[in-house]
Amino acid sequence: MAKQTTCFKYEMYYKVEFNSVIRGHHVYNECWTPIMGETVLARKDTREEAIEYDKYAIGIFKKQEKLVGHIPIELSQLIYHFLNESNENFIEASVSRKRKRNWTCRSGQICSIYKE
Repeated sequence: MAKQTTCFKYEMYYKVEFNSVIRGHHVYNECWTPIMGETVLARKDTREEAIEYDKYAIGIFKKQEKLVGHIPIELSQLIYHFLNESNENFIEASVSRKRKRNWTCRSGQICSIYKE
């Protein structure tokens, strides 16, 4: 009787969620008004002026191309290394509320990270 081999393929998927803010929106408020529930993407900001301030700068981009803010410097190094680890890693953020003070909606809360 022939020996039968069975192969299995496993794919790992992690989803981590946390709350934070989108910083610097006041600089970009002419080109973006956050909408509750709107999804934006985070990726490395390779602009020279961003790297001068934070060598691990992570920008928040609308539709991949339009820079609308940044992840706080306190989180940027962690997220930078997460994105560097694999081309499949990505960060998706959604606007979940206004700033805490009675200011206009100039900032949103980053509420989710997804890893595929």
